[in-house]
Amino acid sequence: MFLILALALLSLGFPLDFEKIDSTVHSNTTTLVSPQISVSEPLITKQQQLIGLEKDPIKLQSAYTGKQLQNACSLSVGTDGDYNSVAAALLYTCGYSVQEIILIDSTHEESLVIDKNEEILIRGANSDGPYTQWNSQTTFLTAYLIEIWQGYLTLQYIDFVYVLTTDTIPMATPSNNFVSIRSQSYISTYITIEYCNFRGLGNEQGSQQTNSMIEIYEAYRVLVKDCSFSSANLVYAPIRAQGYFQFSVSNSNFTDINGGDTGAMEVIYGNGGQYNISIQGNIFDNCVGAKYGAISVIAINQDTVYSVSVRSNQIKNCAGSITGGIYFHYNIFGSLNLSSNTFIDNRRTSPIPNDRKQDAHIHKRGRQTKGFDYIDSLQYFQNAFAGSESTNPLSVFFEIDEDSDQRYFSLYPVSNKCWDASIDPEYIGYCICTAQGHPNVESYMYCICPDDDPNYQQDKCDFYLLPVCSSGSNPDYCRCSASNYPLDCLCPLDDLDTTYTQTLCLAERQYAQLPLCISDTTTPTGGCKCTSGNHPANCACPLNNDGQYTKDKCLYDILPRCTTDTTPASGCKCTSDNHPIDCTCPIDYPDYTYAQCQQDLQPVTPDKCSSITATTPEVDCACPTDAAKLELDPRKDTICKPSTGKEASGSIRAFLNMIVAIVLIPSLALIF
Repeated sequence: MFLILALALLSLGFPLDFEKIDSTVHSNTTTLVSPQISVSEPLITKQQQLIGLEKDPIKLQSAYTGKQLQNACSLSVGTDGDYNSVAAALLYTCGYSVQEIILIDSTHEESLVIDKNEEILIRGANSDGPYTQWNSQTTFLTAYLIEIWQGYLTLQYIDFVYVLTTDTIPMATPSNNFVSIRSQSYISTYITIEYCNFRGLGNEQGSQQTNSMIEIYEAYRVLVKDCSFSSANLVYAPIRAQGYFQFSVSNSNFTDINGGDTGAMEVIYGNGGQYNISIQGNIFDNCVGAKYGAISVIAINQDTVYSVSVRSNQIKNCAGSITGGIYFHYNIFGSLNLSSNTFIDNRRTSPIPNDRKQDAHIHKRGRQTKGFDYIDSLQYFQNAFAGSESTNPLSVFFEIDEDSDQRYFSLYPVSNKCWDASIDPEYIGYCICTAQGHPNVESYMYCICPDDDPNYQQDKCDFYLLPVCSSGSNPDYCRCSASNYPLDCLCPLDDLDTTYTQTLCLAERQYAQLPLCISDTTTPTGGCKCTSGNHPANCACPLNNDGQYTKDKCLYDILPRCTTDTTPASGCKCTSDNHPIDCTCPIDYPDYTYAQCQQDLQPVTPDKCSSITATTPEVDCACPTDAAKLELDPRKDTICKPSTGKEASGSIRAFLNMIVAIVLIPSLALIF
């Protein structure tokens, strides 16, 4: 009868309007009635939408990419929605369709457990912002906002925030994580979190500490993209992952975070030997960990045949005691890709300051990689970091346990200016030349001279691009060095480069052309080189102490003997008869030893007691203690006069008289 009446009303055009019906719980029984249905569409279409659609792969994919669903099972949650809670909406069965749950209020309060092996999309209503804020209730402490045991879940357009309880001692809630993925069946757990923000309670000193933000423990696939994590003081890293087959974080921001051991992301090995990791296109800014600033990947207990990729990220102002950037500890990965990362002003906070490995520390257990042993470990890791750049030289460190191989190396400079050669002599090619760093043709790494650097002009840059002279070099096209200075080689343009100055170069080049001295008394007109056997006046001594006949020995040999007690301007060798205060002691005189010369040069301290008077103070000459010597001292009756003790006894009598006058006499006056 009711069915006939309904059909009749429809045929006559009367509208049907079913009010919103929520689930009603009586004891352990939950009664669920269909949500509001409008007659703007045929009744059969709405029924199909709610209970009978086949799974549509295209629509399922649209749920993961954030596109508007056309025919999904769509339910609203909020004050004027179909349901008052997500938990109630999830009790509704959508058959094989994606269940879309839209949070229509600006703030949503709920602690939710998802244990439903279906495709579920939970999203805020406003994709353009502001997003729906999801937080716990403040009247009690909850562990999680969302706890996932199984299901195919996508979260979109939600701000997850901590709040403080209203207890006497306010506590941050949730106490554990915003999202906890603890799969009971990892094969049926796929999680996508996109366009969401996770905010802490501040990272300043004194900010209330919270636990973590997203925790993954057993899941098949976890994708986090286009999200932000900010302003938090945490016990652990904002994202912690373990036991997965596919883990990916992309295009997300991590800002102003103090984590646990790791500042932003802590990744442990996946499930079995066929997992992959992708961390790509993210920005890490001011992330601080006790050990690792931005990212740690620790997989020493589980190899993988697939790829591990941390690429195209920007890591800046991050800090940790071991490294401020990324840390890897592993044995074998199918492939390792650390390319195109940018590291800016990261630092180490170790107790012993270290200006190296600010950006990365790679710790590998064995030499083997997928299918073969690599020969050049330095080249292997440099290739892994291809296209990466940094503001710090020698900022990457690797170590291999198997053969104790460990080294530092530099990435390409962010400034494009070549690294200072005194810090890192391993040149990186095609950087901009500087006064401190200028790779040349010998290193097979050309640098490019700057156009507008006032401290490094074009002519100087061109000079340092020349090769260093060698035995087969054309001297007109090579630059002199401390070990090679042919007659026509090119000297530095000035003395600013203290490692090899123009002055030293010219002196070396001139010295190299002189003949050896053949006489100990005569110097040829053009000069000659002093030798151990021949060192006439004005001969040229060696320029350093590197050879068998050193500069110091030569300078000593050419000194004349002192003839007076006054040293000439050019110096002289001390003799037993003449040894002025600044003469040079001999080292080879058989009749006058070096030790005797040093003793002769010691200044004589005058005896102040040799000419004393009655007024000479004791600080200049002490009074004699011997009675015979005291009798001869002119101060015997003055400064050095022995004390008889009478002066002391007289002082005591005077002191006693004063006491009598002050105390005793007034007392007697009172009595009488």
